[in-house]
Amino acid sequence: MKENIMPIQESGQLKFIEKEGEFIPGMDLLFTYGHTDAMMLPVLSYKDRKILYTADLIPSVGHLPLPYVMGYDVRPLETLKEKRES
Repeated sequence: MKENIMPIQESGQLKFIEKEGEFIPGMDLLFTYGHTDAMMLPVLSYKDRKILYTADLIPSVGHLPLPYVMGYDVRPLETLKEKRES
């Protein structure tokens, strides 16, 4: 609830992230919108490689192919679109 979160933000202890891109050196953030609204995915740069943590966005290897999405996706058609673009 707003009355629980806003005092923490106003005290400077909470900062909302509103855009994709570099969060700290070596770590970028991506947002997806099909699974949940504005789910943040960290992308780590390590030894000239990128590591993407997807959390429960891809819960099993069976969900990797394009036609498969989770039954609990908020916007399954958006999930399919985002999977096609990646």
